[in-house]
Amino acid sequence: MDNNCIKTLSVWTDTFKVPEFDSLKENINADVCIVGAGISGITCAYLLASEGKKVVIIDDGIIGGGETGNTTAHITSVIDDRFSRIEKLHGIDRAQMASQSQRNAIFEIERIINKENIQCDFKKVEGYLFFKADDKIFTEEYEAAMRAGMEVEISDSPLSSFKDYKTLKFAGQAQFHVLKYIASLANAITKMNGKIFTGTFVNDIEDSKEQVIIKTGKVLLLKPMMQ
Repeated sequence: MDNNCIKTLSVWTDTFKVPEFDSLKENINADVCIVGAGISGITCAYLLASEGKKVVIIDDGIIGGGETGNTTAHITSVIDDRFSRIEKLHGIDRAQMASQSQRNAIFEIERIINKENIQCDFKKVEGYLFFKADDKIFTEEYEAAMRAGMEVEISDSPLSSFKDYKTLKFAGQAQFHVLKYIASLANAITKMNGKIFTGTFVNDIEDSKEQVIIKTGKVLLLKPMMQ
């Protein structure tokens, strides 16, 4: 290992300690098993548990220990692949669907925060997309975003260091402390009799008509097939 390598620490992991959970040590049954305790896995588990499903989450690390804990925690409806590209590949209708799904995700996060009274520094903000020089790409993205239904306008850069960049401003974006958010969701899941196991690595998954068997070392997590 290179001794000169520097391990980065996100502001989220540096300012908050997530709750700890035991590893899985015995066979267990569930309606749904989710592998991965990042924001996607935790959110799916929360929604399923809210519908009365018996949910189990397993992760080989801690909750939020992967990409989630190292994200910018900017909750955005602006898609990385760009609306102009989605429109070219899949058409305007699909670009509109993608836009709506992204905006719905922000609404859903805000709904959950309000329902569970989660103190996670949630704040609505504006988002900015910068383009270095290409007028054609800038114009294409602006027009495609408008057609997709985004709240977007041409704007001056909010940062002096980017004052020479062409800028699109998107309304309806948000930010939060992502680890505070998923920690509260984890607590809500356990209150709904969901189970979370960390330090548990999935070795194999066997899928049959009767059931799904998730192998975790010497332990089998059996998830009956949902009808």
